[in-house]
Amino acid sequence: MEWLVTALFSMLGFDYKNKRRKDRELLEKFLNILPSDGNSVLFLKEHDMGFAARFDYFKPLNRVREDWMAADREFQVAKLEKLKVSFIEKLDEFLSAYARRSAGEGGGFISIGLRDEEDRPDMLEYRDLLNRLSTEAYEKYENFVRTAWREI
Repeated sequence: MEWLVTALFSMLGFDYKNKRRKDRELLEKFLNILPSDGNSVLFLKEHDMGFAARFDYFKPLNRVREDWMAADREFQVAKLEKLKVSFIEKLDEFLSAYARRSAGEGGGFISIGLRDEEDRPDMLEYRDLLNRLSTEAYEKYENFVRTAWREI
């Protein structure tokens, strides 16, 4: 049956099988940079942004933000491309917000500078914003990856 559908789509100029293969290869490249069980994704999912984080967690996130909106990294299945872009836009929002008030702590860590003994409402609001944005980015990542595996 698949060969019949493939042949029909091919006659119409739509190479579904090749499109799937290309998108699967692209997804594998994406997941090599940002795997579901990697530290960067777990950072988005679980980290309280009021605490310092390893600078290394940001490298894959920044790489995806900077490189994965390029034309050669577009998914051919429109639904997947839309979900990928949605994730990257939310990731960009989180990373931009984090960068506004963060600085190196030494030893390979970066922090927003919130200390346990501080009770500064503006910093607590900022921490809560970062926690919300990171959770939203994680949810968009999960939605993209889950849908990609189903679609391709």
